Formats: sequence, C-alpha cells, structure tokens
Amino acid sequence: MGKLKKGAIVAIVLGSVAGLIGVLGLTAGGIFLGARIASTSRQNTDPEHIDPPVEGNKLVFANNRSLYDKNGNLLRLKGVNAGNLLVTEGWISPYSCGAELNDDGTPHTDRDGNVTYPELNQEETLEGFASNPNLTDAQREELWDIYRKHWFSDADFTRIKEEFNMNAIRLPFYWRNILNENADGTYSRKSEAEAFTYLDHFVEQCGKNNVYCILDLHGAVKTQNGYEHSGSESEEMLWDDEVAIAATADLWKYVAEHYKDNELGEYIATYDLLNEPCGNYHGATQDNCYPVFNRLYQAIRETGDNHVITIEGCWTYDKFINPSKYNWQNIQYEIHMYNWSNSGRTDQQYFDQMELTRIGHDWNVPYYVGEFTCFGDDYEVWDRWLSFFDRLGYSWTLWTYKKVVVGWWNDNWGLYNYRLYLNNQTHEQKLDLRNATYAELKKCFEEGNTTNCYITTSAKHIQKYMGVNIILPS
Repeated sequence: MGKLKKGAIVAIVLGSVAGLIGVLGLTAGGIFLGARIASTSRQNTDPEHIDPPVEGNKLVFANNRSLYDKNGNLLRLKGVNAGNLLVTEGWISPYSCGAELNDDGTPHTDRDGNVTYPELNQEETLEGFASNPNLTDAQREELWDIYRKHWFSDADFTRIKEEFNMNAIRLPFYWRNILNENADGTYSRKSEAEAFTYLDHFVEQCGKNNVYCILDLHGAVKTQNGYEHSGSESEEMLWDDEVAIAATADLWKYVAEHYKDNELGEYIATYDLLNEPCGNYHGATQDNCYPVFNRLYQAIRETGDNHVITIEGCWTYDKFINPSKYNWQNIQYEIHMYNWSNSGRTDQQYFDQMELTRIGHDWNVPYYVGEFTCFGDDYEVWDRWLSFFDRLGYSWTLWTYKKVVVGWWNDNWGLYNYRLYLNNQTHEQKLDLRNATYAELKKCFEEGNTTNCYITTSAKHIQKYMGVNIILPS
C-alpha cells in the first residue's frame, strides 16, 4: 500500500469519472443523488446457509455474491492486514536505509524537526541488509526471525480474534519468499522448507485462533505496479515479460500444490493473486492484466486446488470484467478504498462516485475490500464505512495492523503504533540496516512487540463497531 502515490491515482481516476458526467451534460447533483439511492438501498440478500458444492467440502467457497464456510454457512471476512511483515514499506518500518538528504547532504526534516525518510522497497531492504559489514549471514537470518516473531507474534493472532472480534488476516508476501532468482535470469522454486515454513506457521496460528488467512501476493516478479509496496519500483513490469509471468504462475502453482491436500489449506480463505495490479507503471488495471490473471488462475486450477481465487482491480469497479469471459469459477473480486483527505470529497461523495463506476460492471461474484482506512478520530465515519460494507455484503480487511511513529504521538493508520520516540532536537534517526550493529537491531526488533505498542483511536472505533466490550487503553 503506497499511500501518497495511490491517493493521487485514485483522485485522478475518480475525478475523470466526474468529468465524464459533466461532458454528458448530466448534473452532478442528480447523478450523485441517484448513486446515493443505489448505495443506501442496495443490499446483499444471499441466504444464511446453502449446501456445500461437494460432500465432505473442506474449503471456503463462493456462491453468487457471497462467501460460505466449509459447512455452507454465510461468511463475511472481517479483519486486518499484516503489513510490513514480509514486504517492506518505509513509512511503516522501524528500520531504514538512511534518511532523506538535503542538497548539502544533511538529513531532511519536516516542519516539526523530525528526520524524514525516502520510500524503502523490499529489494532495497534486502540489498541494504546484505551489505551490512557488522553482520554474518547467520545473524541476518536470526534477526529476520526475531523481527517476524515480534512484529506479528503468536499472541497477535489471539488479539485479533478476542480483542477485535475479527475472523481474517490478509498476509502480504513477496515472490522471493517462494522463488529463487538464478544467475541466468531464470527463476526456480525454493525448497518446501524454505518457501513454506513461515507461511505454514502463520496459517497454522490462524487456524488455532479460528481466523482465516488470505494469502496476498503483494509483490510479483518484475513488479505488478511499480509502487514501493510491490517490492520494486522498476518500470520493467511483469505484464511485458513472459519469463516473469511464467515464474509468477509457477509460484502460485507451487502454493496450490502445497496447500491443496494439506490440512492447513482449510484455514486459507482465498488466494489473492496480485495486489493492486496496474497494467502500466503507477497506472490502473487494464486489459493487458486479464490474460495474466487467467494464467495464474489456470496454474492453480490445474493442480486440482479449488480455493477461492481473488482477483483485484484498481482503482474502481469499472476495471472488473465479466468473469464468464474466462469461465472463472469460485472467485471473488477485490477493490481497495481510500478517501484521501486531499481529494476534497466527503465520504458520501466518495461512495457515490465509486458506485457510478459499478454501472455495467456489477458481476454476480463476492466483493471484498482488501484495504481501507477511515483515517480520522470520528466514530460516525467508521460506522458509516463499515455499515456500507456490511449492507452490501462485502468482506473487508483494514490496512494495517501496526505501523511505526517516529515521535511520541499516535496516528490512526491501523490498530497499533510502535513509537520510536526519536528526538527531533538531536535529529535521531531510525536504525540503518546498512550499518547498525547486531545488538542495536535485535533490541529494535524485539521492542516492536505489540505489548510495547499503543492502541489507536481507529482500533477503539472498530472494537465498538464489532461489539467488543474491551476498550483497550492508549
């Protein structure tokens, strides 16, 4: 999730929709009124129970506009993303590869005197960490293990279930978790132990806590969008590279082969094929994306795996095609929704504009809001958004579980803030992966445990909406 660039894209796209309405000679007020009627009256009326597709069914399945559990009970996934666990985003991270610099080489600071940091993608993270002369390879592996165990500990699965009444965790992962890049430019599978030990642990913890896992390929080979959060900001993209497409298809085939006859597979609600797929660099989902989606879909189905497959479109509903074109079965469509403060839209105007893009693209499949936030402190805003999702029968996962705040304050991204308490008077900085010591990194990663974090106002609002009596202290 790349918050600034993505916001600009969404504002441009939705602004274009509004502009098109003007060209057609329709009044914005009249159109918005019509969309508002649709968005406030349309609701999902699928039954609470249906018979599973096959006797002995063990997987979540899609039917009409809804998901159902293995027993045929209506299922709405409501949860959170485990951001920055396997795919780095600089604005969420407790570490860096150096501060932003002024022209004279001094660290750049914001208006409050805090040091600022450039975007940091997964490739830069791995390269920076590998270059650190203070660490051995064994220590690097140990430190990543420490980071994962504390950034999202086993206790966090229980928190999500018991303290937020959620039933889903979306796990963003990176292609390098599953594949090797060879010296000749080809790609090969990692051993099952290397590729799946951590994923299996994560899925197992979901199962132990009665929470579904959503496996989200957040960064594909050669990037599917060019954003920081895809792992690489290269303009050489997946869509134009047959080797990269074949490797990504084989990645999903490997995942499917691993989980289709594995009891852990029961805890995976869906495979999320590609996060925020843009048909061109920093663009939107386009026609050239769909043949690739189909390659990935077919790679999974060829194994006999019948997990629900989630296909994303960004940034509006009109990016989704009729699934009958490829005879896709047991799928859901996913969209991400952010009403950025710089857009100038009220929430209702945002809902109305999004609903307008649904015209002609309202397919009979489940819809899922894979990422969103309501930003502010106002419970009424959260209630309005979550009620909107529930009325339409959408599943949803908040972005994100935890993020870093460099100073003493809280912000309202996600559920928890990890405060670094950096001193803006002395321009203290995040640890630099390229030169920090083992002891420094170990301490930083351990202190990122949620027991040392602060609950956000957003989290308290979600607790209230979800009917949880526990209101956690700040």
